[in-house]
Amino acid sequence: MKNKRFKLFNRYRQPALLALACALGAAQAATVQPGLGQWVAFDVDEQTAASSGLEWIDISDGSLLSFSFAITTPTWLRVVDAGYAGDSFNVKVNGANWSTSDVPAGSVGSSPNVGLNFDAAWANPAFSHGAWLLSSPGNYTVTGSLLHSVGLDGTPLNATVGAVMLTPVPEPAAWALMLAGLAAVGIAARRRRSAPVA
Repeated sequence: MKNKRFKLFNRYRQPALLALACALGAAQAATVQPGLGQWVAFDVDEQTAASSGLEWIDISDGSLLSFSFAITTPTWLRVVDAGYAGDSFNVKVNGANWSTSDVPAGSVGSSPNVGLNFDAAWANPAFSHGAWLLSSPGNYTVTGSLLHSVGLDGTPLNATVGAVMLTPVPEPAAWALMLAGLAAVGIAARRRRSAPVA
């Protein structure tokens, strides 16, 4: 009897292991490379997340989401909450915690709602946001999770949307060119003012 069970186990072992590997593969993190100067969205939804947690996810399949990129010059990393104001995130850069600004927890219906307008959320102090200067060249991976959530009838909603953006710091040559252009405009304006009227 014991030998028969062992044969049965061996017969179904490979398909079972293959099914397990596929299931674990579906729960792996999706990696996104954010574009420069563009918001790239992430979601948080404990009902949709494959982990049933509050980590940043790809809403299309519930997989964990991370942002990976390499920089050669100093670059600003910006993270902002959107949707309803009142969510805050725990941001991790290469495994180190860098939390966003803490704002009072909001409530659906009484908190401002900007939808997916990340620029409007960035400009509104009711929305949590953070900006960090990444000054060392190298590879970076950014992940995050919901620290506290907007409420609905006194219960945390635990679902929101946010975004990440990279913005390069202008090179000294770009600053010099901009200052030279401003000087040229100033000189032209001064000459125009001092020219004799005919």
